Amino acid sequence: MTPSTSVDETDAAAIRRYKRRCASRAYNERNREARNAKKRERMAALREKQKHDPLLVQAARHIAKADSAQRYREKNRDLLAIKAWAARINARHHAQRQQRRRKLLAALGLD
Repeated sequence: MTPSTSVDETDAAAIRRYKRRCASRAYNERNREARNAKKRERMAALREKQKHDPLLVQAARHIAKADSAQRYREKNRDLLAIKAWAARINARHHAQRQQRRRKLLAALGLD
């Protein structure tokens, strides 16, 4: 066993599995962007197609989406409250940094 790969070098099947796994990972990394581009194209085509759906279908889709969002908000109320709290803190800190930066630039005469 080598410490870096933890593959039994005496077992040919284990070596084949390891090589297959590595090759698959490399392939996935190389082709991720192409797959994402295809997915974006498919989604754009679907959205374009949905624009021509009857108004009743569009309304039903909109209601289902709103209902799903409502269920998510109810289910994750605590998480959303924490995220909102963190966003307020970050906004406050950003404003303080901007104020300090403006004050420093004014003191240096670079404003």
